[in-house]
Amino acid sequence: MKKRFVRLVLVAFLLILPFASAVCEMSAELFNQDPYPAVPGEYVKLVFQLNWTEESDCKDADVFVKILPEYPFILDSNEKGSFVFKSGNYVYGYQKYMLAGFKIRVDERAIKGDNKLKLMYGFSGKDYAPVVKEFLVNVKEVETDFEVRIQDYSKLTNTITFGIVNTGKTDAKSLVFEVPFQENIKLKGSGNVIIGSLNSNDDTTATIKGIPKEGEIIVRLTYNDENDVRRVIEKKVQFIESLNGDLEVKPYRGTYFYLFWIMFAIVLVYYSYGYYKKRKEKNNRDMLILRGAKKP
Repeated sequence: MKKRFVRLVLVAFLLILPFASAVCEMSAELFNQDPYPAVPGEYVKLVFQLNWTEESDCKDADVFVKILPEYPFILDSNEKGSFVFKSGNYVYGYQKYMLAGFKIRVDERAIKGDNKLKLMYGFSGKDYAPVVKEFLVNVKEVETDFEVRIQDYSKLTNTITFGIVNTGKTDAKSLVFEVPFQENIKLKGSGNVIIGSLNSNDDTTATIKGIPKEGEIIVRLTYNDENDVRRVIEKKVQFIESLNGDLEVKPYRGTYFYLFWIMFAIVLVYYSYGYYKKRKEKNNRDMLILRGAKKP
């Protein structure tokens, strides 16, 4: 009896299933991005495509889509941030789709690579929970990076020479190298060096005057990126005492060393003068002898 009841319920369910209303489902995808990749400091146009099937349960519902921009994306106040697709303009049972385009601005300091952007969409007018989906918008690399090392330090002149390499893929314009005031180095004069342009993979040097202590020295590099946006990068450079080129072992030169060379110079002058005097006397005698020989 029990088995027969289960069978009847199963048969009834199978008979009713074709007439049951399908659940309203919708999917969204990023249809187009222009430009690709997006450029920091400029606008990017994004077109999203929403796909759904008009079944009996959702054929009378409006479709809405709304962009939820977060850093580094900004929706200007004069730009449209949401759209509604009214129901009724479709043929029942056919797949429907909607294209929604948005124009958003990319922050000038956006990080290169994929950045997240949220989109909310769904059916309105009924108890349908909206969907929030994340998309990835690719942003172009306009900033660069640097490698900084101490190449030389002279304790005699208190000069430090830093080696700078543009390790990024873009050029740096109006580059200024700076050693700010800090405990680990006592500056002797200005800590700023104007370098100018430094192309990708090129290197240069910057020399300042100061007395460093062993440890980390903070340096700043300020430059204009590819979009002429002013950027600042801080680097930590390690200073060790062995970098001092003046600390090489040199021969000791005490008082006796210099006294020896003074005495040597005196003796050399003395004997040179004696030789010159004897030579002059000999020449005079020879002249007298020649004059006597010439007399009749």
